[in-house]
Amino acid sequence: PLTQALCLPYVFDSVPHLRRAIDGHVGDSVLRSFEQRDLVGLAIYDSGARCFYNTKHPLHRPEDLKGLKLRVASSDIFLKLMRMLGANPTPMSLGETFSAMETHMIDGAENNMRSFQSSRHFEAAHYWSQSEHSYAPDILVMSRQSFQSLSAADRGLVVELARASVPVMRNLWDASETVARKQVIDYGVKL
Repeated sequence: PLTQALCLPYVFDSVPHLRRAIDGHVGDSVLRSFEQRDLVGLAIYDSGARCFYNTKHPLHRPEDLKGLKLRVASSDIFLKLMRMLGANPTPMSLGETFSAMETHMIDGAENNMRSFQSSRHFEAAHYWSQSEHSYAPDILVMSRQSFQSLSAADRGLVVELARASVPVMRNLWDASETVARKQVIDYGVKL
């Protein structure tokens, strides 16, 4: 439940806002919540802003989503959000999205810039809207059983290295997002 709260629409207004939250009490609470599932929460990595993209037209206002068939992750949050915005949500795997756009089964999708680029969705969808409607972080977890099987020193090392990995992952993410943005702009995607 706490992880879903991080994905709610417009909870965060920017990547720095998300990072402040996950670096503080909110992040600590989310990581502790994994104990209920016999997991150890180790680190939270942001994975950019989720934005809309489509094959039809630019999106300037929420009304521009009306009637668009958009691929969404199979998640109640995203299904409800799309319906509220007037879009027709279509749950499907990310791997099916490109061909679904090419065959006009769907009009677009929503994801972060890095996924838009790496899945080559920009070759089918030429309109990107910087809506930043959700920030869905990735969370590093480990089974409690595996964690407890380690020596106290090794457990401490795992926790220390997981925390140290956060700024490294952020730098890598930010750099890859810059490269992805340049590639899709060079291809002709309209932002």
